Amino acid sequence: MQSMMCIRTAICPQLAGTPHQSKRGASRGSPLVVHDARTPAVVRVRAYAHTHVAFTGRTPLRQQVRPCRGKLAPRTRLRASQKSQEPGTLVDISVLKKAKLPGSPRPEGEDEDDEGWQPFNFSLYSTPWDVPWGIGTVVWGLVGWGTSFILTGAVVVPLIAAALGIRLFDLSTQQQTYYVLGVQGAETVVGLCIIDLAVKKFKPLPEDFFRVDFRGPFKAPNGWLAWGLLGYMSSFGVVGLATGLCSLIGYNQKDGGGTVDSVAPLVDSGDPTDITSLLLVTSVLAPVLEETVFRGFLLTSLTKFMPNSGAVVISSLVFAFAHFAPKDAPQLFALGLVLGTVYTRTRNLLAPMTIHSLWNSGVLLLIVYLQALGYSLEDVLGLLDTSATLNLQ
Repeated sequence: MQSMMCIRTAICPQLAGTPHQSKRGASRGSPLVVHDARTPAVVRVRAYAHTHVAFTGRTPLRQQVRPCRGKLAPRTRLRASQKSQEPGTLVDISVLKKAKLPGSPRPEGEDEDDEGWQPFNFSLYSTPWDVPWGIGTVVWGLVGWGTSFILTGAVVVPLIAAALGIRLFDLSTQQQTYYVLGVQGAETVVGLCIIDLAVKKFKPLPEDFFRVDFRGPFKAPNGWLAWGLLGYMSSFGVVGLATGLCSLIGYNQKDGGGTVDSVAPLVDSGDPTDITSLLLVTSVLAPVLEETVFRGFLLTSLTKFMPNSGAVVISSLVFAFAHFAPKDAPQLFALGLVLGTVYTRTRNLLAPMTIHSLWNSGVLLLIVYLQALGYSLEDVLGLLDTSATLNLQ
């Protein structure tokens, strides 16, 4: 149950154009303003049908029912004693506000949500973020990250290596894995700094932005590890469906490069140190950077301009194209849908990071296993091309 707290309600004279009135109601057509104190509460106010109702405060709330006509602020969850009213009818409006934003663990001592996990309650995936920046910041963040990613990996790190007397074309397999780890580490640090710089002037941000919270991994309704495992298991079906659709429409998946093509040769040595370095790259650094950029920044930003479902689709498309792997683009897009959906539900980056990490580590360990069985590198790549489902993301 939600706890009852006092939240100030009043008629705003500036908006209504009338003298200050009682909090129990407003004359027909005058705006009723509910001031949100950002505390756990159930607020009950009385207003006439066709009253313009506005809610102040930055905490996003879900809109459930529109009990009266007129202007209702978005992201507001309302309930009324009646679902339809005649003009001038005095009705009860309840504004239900949770202690924290969706996905946040409840404070100690507060009762658990009786609703449970509800994976098919799609309204729980639809709460947008209260994004304080505009499209210019989104473009600057993405362009800045993409430019820094290319410059760091293709220019800065090679120049540093050359200055240290390292000849990249003469590196052994083990040295190549170390180099790849260094490049990915540099790209991750620089990329995170670019995103942080893009949103710096809007700090402090609401608590559900770039949220990484290890608390309550299996706690209903939004435990990050529970949703991460569920998302990982469901990703096989979603990615497999994308592969099947590609076969039906004749998409030639052997054209262009794939995400696994550059990594598989480095596993050929079978050295545990090499494998560990590659696991750090594909299962730790890559998920941290990519989920921060594509889910934490891009998807979140897009919810200012479109519904969450649209933001999931658009961010998944950008995620797929950003890998420059045409052979794996449909599978990348499909996995992006899973990652984005889980993130909109949990609002915790740990959930999509878990899915991303498990997927990449599973593919990498499969390559190691197949090579340990005696399959050649060409055979391994051929098997992965045949399945077209198991590729690094």
